[in-house]
Amino acid sequence: MKSLILLLTALSLLAGTFTNNVFAGQEQKATSLKNYKEKVKQNREERKKQRKLIRSKRKDGPMARKNYNSFEDALKDAATLTRLKLKGKKIEAIPDFIDKFVKLERLDLGKNNISKIPANFASMKNLKILDLSSNNFSEFPEVLTKMPWLEKIDFEKNAIKDINPDISKITALKELKLAKNELSDIPQSMASLQNLSSLKIENNNFDSIPGACYKMSSLRTLDMEKNNVHEVPDQISDIQGLANLNLSKNEIESISGNIAKCKNLSIIDISSNPIETLPKEFGNISTLKNLNISQTSIKTLPENIGNLKSLRDMDVADMKDGIIPKGISKISSLIRINISKNNLSNLPDEIFLLKNLNMLNARTNEISQINPKISSLKNLEMLDLSGNKLKELPSAISTLPNLKTLKMTQNIIETVAPEISKLPNLSVIYLDNNRLKTIPDGITSLPQLKVLKLRKNDFSDEEKEKLHKKMPNIKLSF
Repeated sequence: MKSLILLLTALSLLAGTFTNNVFAGQEQKATSLKNYKEKVKQNREERKKQRKLIRSKRKDGPMARKNYNSFEDALKDAATLTRLKLKGKKIEAIPDFIDKFVKLERLDLGKNNISKIPANFASMKNLKILDLSSNNFSEFPEVLTKMPWLEKIDFEKNAIKDINPDISKITALKELKLAKNELSDIPQSMASLQNLSSLKIENNNFDSIPGACYKMSSLRTLDMEKNNVHEVPDQISDIQGLANLNLSKNEIESISGNIAKCKNLSIIDISSNPIETLPKEFGNISTLKNLNISQTSIKTLPENIGNLKSLRDMDVADMKDGIIPKGISKISSLIRINISKNNLSNLPDEIFLLKNLNMLNARTNEISQINPKISSLKNLEMLDLSGNKLKELPSAISTLPNLKTLKMTQNIIETVAPEISKLPNLSVIYLDNNRLKTIPDGITSLPQLKVLKLRKNDFSDEEKEKLHKKMPNIKLSF
């Protein structure tokens, strides 16, 4: 009996020690977490102070950027200026004394009436960035071909029809903007621009991808939106470094399977084209992160589309005949999807299989009910169902624990389910242009709510006043 008592006493002491250790461990973890959060907060505050200090120096100190109205106005500081912005100053010509600005690195002359550049412009040895967008140039100025050190040139919104072949002599050129001109081709000599990483030639008269592009070894961004390109040919694979391809608003009917050989491709925009199918090799573009095929006639995605493990964003809005392409549910990596403007009467079942979905844009459809299957989208943070035919904000929404932003404007909503008040992270609610006369009391006490928009509803003045009193710290609008 005595032995049994001693054994029980020992076990009791052991259990007490174990419990104390557990509590001590939990307390230590809580303290560590608290310390970590405090450190993150301190670092954030320190970064804010640094940014504020930099802004202050720019405003008042030696880093200050002065505002000038003309070259003559800036001439007094010509010897020290590194940046000069004379955008929209109605300048007709660049003056001959431009060579006085010996240290100038950036020159912004956008939105003026300039049509020529003087010969002595080439003496500006430090100039790296030149903006001559929205001017009156009809040709690419020859003087610039004598400035091999230029890195960024912007001639957007001019009337340039041809590019001087000697542009190849600007060997340091990294970024060239020629959008909204009258170009139908670029010289083959541009293939030797081995530092050119970004070529933006949207809104011109190209009927194909320029041959020079296929030999640009450093080209990463090719923007040809709003041209007349009919196909993406086999040679596309020659642009090995290509990462961003924008061919929206063209006449594209086919894409070569060789596009899958572009090993760095992360963004493809082929929206607003008559294309009906994607090549079977499309699912092999393992680096693809963003795909826009909105306003096309694509009805079925390739069988191997599920192999796009890096794809995060997809836009299938305003598809021809309102048909969402089959196979979307295979893309399990999707975080954001746009299915707006498709005359949908319900959310497609395939959407509910996208378990990682963070943002769902289904605005401007014909949806009148929300399928309870929406509860499967546990990671959803933003839901936009504006411009539909919903008569109520249903309780099904309350099954989305991570929802932060809910947009339901321009429906015919008359009631809001009380269960919505159970959403712990909901911070922004848009319910403008509906038929609401009241909202559940629980919504007024949502812990994270910051913005509640209720404009153009049927609230009485008395109800508006009551809600304002209940939510004094909420950005509330009627």
